[in-house]
Amino acid sequence: RTSYQARRDLLWHYVEAAGFVAWKPRGAYYILTDVSHFLKQYDVRDDTAFAMWLIRNVGVATVPGSSFYAHPELGRTKIRFCFPKTDDMLRDAGERLLKLRS
Repeated sequence: RTSYQARRDLLWHYVEAAGFVAWKPRGAYYILTDVSHFLKQYDVRDDTAFAMWLIRNVGVATVPGSSFYAHPELGRTKIRFCFPKTDDMLRDAGERLLKLRS
């Protein structure tokens, strides 16, 4: 549990610093974020397109939020970052995400 909290806090630091609007999990292994402003900033249509954009342009993989909703339109502005990774992987992803700061 302690190692998950440490990894959560490590990724949380980067997610917030990069400008994501996020909900800090208390028991989950992922961080859910709202990306509405990034969709506008980078002229991307929805969560799935933004997840692909992040892979191509930043080198970070996420999960589109719409895949977790019975009504997918409710998740079209959300993406999910999973943190059961090594600290080095999280730091590398975090540094890449910081490139999104405007």
